[in-house]
Amino acid sequence: MARADWAEARAAFMAALKLEETVEGYEGLGIAARYELDGQTAITVHESGYRLARRLGNDESAARLAIQLAYDASRVGRRVLYRRTFPTCRAISRWSPTTTLRRH
Repeated sequence: MARADWAEARAAFMAALKLEETVEGYEGLGIAARYELDGQTAITVHESGYRLARRLGNDESAARLAIQLAYDASRVGRRVLYRRTFPTCRAISRWSPTTTLRRH
C-alpha cells in the first residue's frame, strides 16, 4: 500500500483473507478497492470488517471501520448509509473504555 500499487495490495489482502478472516485484512482490502475507484466493494468489505470487529468486541477497530465505511458511503452517494454509520463510530469511540481514539 505504501507504493500505491492498489491492484497488488488488493490481491494481497484478498489472499490473506482467504487464509484468515481479520479486521485488518478487510480494512486494507476496502482501502485498496476505494483507490481503485470500486466504491461498492469498499463498502461491502468495510461492512464485513466492521461486523467482525463488533463480534470480537474490538471497539477501536469497529470505530475505525465505521469511519472508513462512512467515508466510502459519502464518496459513492450513499447518504443514508453515511448518516447511519457516522454516529455509530462517534458513539463507539466516546463510550468505549478500551479505545484510544480521540474523544470529542
